This record gives sequence, structure tokens and C-alpha cells, in this order.
Amino acid sequence: MIVSALEMRWKRALRIDACDVKRNSAKPSEFWVRSQSHPSGGYMVALHFTQAGHLKEATCSCPDFCKEVHPLAMPMLHDVRVCKHILAAARVATEERA
Repeated sequence: MIVSALEMRWKRALRIDACDVKRNSAKPSEFWVRSQSHPSGGYMVALHFTQAGHLKEATCSCPDFCKEVHPLAMPMLHDVRVCKHILAAARVATEERA
């Protein structure tokens, strides 16, 4: 079975516990996501959604997302480049909206 890059990132995002994703109360579009490899550290994620609830913009301060890579090398969701931290934050944001 061939697993897509997005599926692999999604599986990694599901390993991030929702309690390790904190919304910034001063800036509701920003989240702090705890690092799995460095428990004392974490990454800042900024998310922006369309009216329909689809991800339209996202950034993350993690090294994986910050690398200058070919656009096809990073998984995309709704034409937005994503890492596991973005997916974990988007999951929490979506659950909060429900």
C-alpha cells in the first residue's frame, strides 16, 4: 500500500494530544503546539479559514515547514502547505468550532 505525504503527516498529527495544542488568547488565529521530540519546546502555528471552514492560509515555526523546499515536496491541504503541527492545530480549531 502506498501512503501519501498528507496521510503520513495526518497520522503524525493525530499523535499530538489536543491538550498539547494551546490557542493564543490574545491572537485567536495563533496556536502553540508542543514539540514531540523536545517536550520543553514547541512551535507557533497561525491558521486562517474560509467562511466554509476550509484552511486557506497556515504557517508554522517548525524546521520542517520553514525549510525552502520544492512546493510538491510538502503535503498540501486545500492548496495550503501543511506540517503535522498545522494539522494538529487545525484539528483542535475545527473541534472547537463544532
